[in-house]
Amino acid sequence: MKKLILGAFLLCGIVLGAQAQEKGSFWIGGNGVLSGQKTTGQESLINFKILPEVGYQFHEDWGVAMQLGYIHEQSRATATQRSYSNGFQVSPYVRWTYLKAGFANLFLDGGITYEYMKETKAKDATNVFAVGIRPGAAFNVSESVSLIAKVGFFGYELSKTGDFKNQWGGADLNLENIQLGVVYNF
Repeated sequence: MKKLILGAFLLCGIVLGAQAQEKGSFWIGGNGVLSGQKTTGQESLINFKILPEVGYQFHEDWGVAMQLGYIHEQSRATATQRSYSNGFQVSPYVRWTYLKAGFANLFLDGGITYEYMKETKAKDATNVFAVGIRPGAAFNVSESVSLIAKVGFFGYELSKTGDFKNQWGGADLNLENIQLGVVYNF
């Protein structure tokens, strides 16, 4: 199955054409995140995000973009006790491509993120504000299609649910901060 999906991406890249990511060009695509966690005798958690994005390359090494996405979390304390949260994410950012080496580019995405999450049975929603940098790599399947991987987050995050606040700062390299996706450059 994995080979079939990879083959489909490669075929799409070959078919979609030949226009390089250059100054004055746009990109459209998106990323996804899927994570799960289970502790013996305790709660299990499944989390996914779908993050479509659009961007503009205003310089050979610099671009700006906006991600607007959907977030879903499902937690289960027991076989009959479940909770669901749904929400959205808005993330404007600036991309600096600092290394271009053949078919691969390395970049840093620096920006801000706002997330809104509401659990179906909860009174208060959760609001998250973050500012920081996400390192990543683009694997150029063709001149128009790139596979994207963003790994980690370095920055500051503040979350608030009702009167409860949580602040965090530093480097976060867990599986919830790995984003995989594809973009089309035109």
